[in-house]
Amino acid sequence: MPAAYEAEVEPEYTEEEIEERWYGVPPAGERAPPSGWKYLGSITLVLLFEFALWAVYRALTADFYGQFGSYWFYVGHIIAAPTIHLGPILLYWVFIRKERLFVRSDLENGKYMSFSFGPFKMTRKLLFTAVLVGLFGGIIWRMAEFIVFDTTSVMLGGSEFGTLTLFNVFSGEEIPLFLLMTFVMFFIVGPVEEFEFRSFVHDQSQRVI
Repeated sequence: MPAAYEAEVEPEYTEEEIEERWYGVPPAGERAPPSGWKYLGSITLVLLFEFALWAVYRALTADFYGQFGSYWFYVGHIIAAPTIHLGPILLYWVFIRKERLFVRSDLENGKYMSFSFGPFKMTRKLLFTAVLVGLFGGIIWRMAEFIVFDTTSVMLGGSEFGTLTLFNVFSGEEIPLFLLMTFVMFFIVGPVEEFEFRSFVHDQSQRVI
């Protein structure tokens, strides 16, 4: 390992710091980040670059996708969302930060409890709790959506409150679109946003804040 690289390796956190700041799972990254404002600025620039790419993508595909929420709109998200939002982060991580792409970490009792793909860290620690919180949040989100839909229909004079159900909110033709939207939001857009904002923006910012 080059001496220059060794000099930049971040010192190991104490157990107390790891538990207090990150609940036992410190953020990804083997090299010490730059000074606070410089690192925060670079994270912000990566985000702005992503937003600009997304704006260009939406402008170029607007005519092809048609109206917001169409079949092709959601199908396009399956590829576009992770590519545009996570691609620049990975390029920044490897070519600017000079970090490794795959890293196993958090060794306990001879087993690695976590691994990182770029700055996106995944762990088996507190896994059951994380799954329960995710499922609970998803159920609340879906219930809130139907409540809002029901209330909006009443306000617009389309129905009486409490009469809408899962089976009559959508016509037979709209059910496949609803299922596609649910899949894309839960399994594509949701994880992408978690990786982007939670794992990259929040966790990496916490290293210097």
